[in-house]
Amino acid sequence: RFGGTEREDSLAYYLATSYYKQGDFMTSAYMFDNFRKRFPRSVFAEDVTYMHALSYYYSSPDPEYDQTTTLQAMVAIHEYLERYPTSKERSNLNEKLDELQQKLYDKSYMNAKVYYKIGEYKAAVTAISNAVDKYPKSNHREELLYLVARSQYNLARNSIDSKKTDRYLDVMDRCYSFLGEYPESKYAKESHKMLAEAKEFIAEQKLDTSTAIVVQENENHFQQQAAKAEQALKEAQAEAQKAKEAKKQARKEKKNSKNENK
Repeated sequence: RFGGTEREDSLAYYLATSYYKQGDFMTSAYMFDNFRKRFPRSVFAEDVTYMHALSYYYSSPDPEYDQTTTLQAMVAIHEYLERYPTSKERSNLNEKLDELQQKLYDKSYMNAKVYYKIGEYKAAVTAISNAVDKYPKSNHREELLYLVARSQYNLARNSIDSKKTDRYLDVMDRCYSFLGEYPESKYAKESHKMLAEAKEFIAEQKLDTSTAIVVQENENHFQQQAAKAEQALKEAQAEAQKAKEAKKQARKEKKNSKNENK
């Protein structure tokens, strides 16, 4: 009845908004998207783009489930922020982006751990490594890198003799990488144990010259990195102590100043 009239976009806007207000977010997402295509110059365009993004946000499921909607929400929010960079909702939407990104981190983490839990260590090495590569800034990175090393270690221990040497070499590489990045990790003790066992096994093998050189180079590099990390930690502790002493001295001087004024 109102098609082609000046009221058409208003009615379409209110209808889509009614679904949004009732919590039928997948329907409202569809209707808001359709609105944007039909009425790109409408006075409701910004509100529609905003509620379109939030419709997907509220439809985003827990990390246990498929995250297609989460990705759609992130795309929609980025689109809104690019189109309306001065929006008052910018801070709020950036927080929602962080929340959605965390769901992707959690989903990737949960999927990667499945193979480790069921004892499929070869598949676990691949799956967990892929998760780390896909989301290098994930807050699960430390645990995932440890699980890669642990999976490689379990795989090496249960391997046939002909494959043990190569796999224990991989254990050394994984442990070096983990300890180089997280020397103070709660998993450091276990990682050092795995590394020691791998090194002990490799020391008993007759390696070809080129492999022996690579192993020694890796060992030297790790020792250098460990020394740098230890030095950096000492410097950080010294700076923290210095700052603490400075604050203590400032409080003391402030107290003395108050006493003098009295």
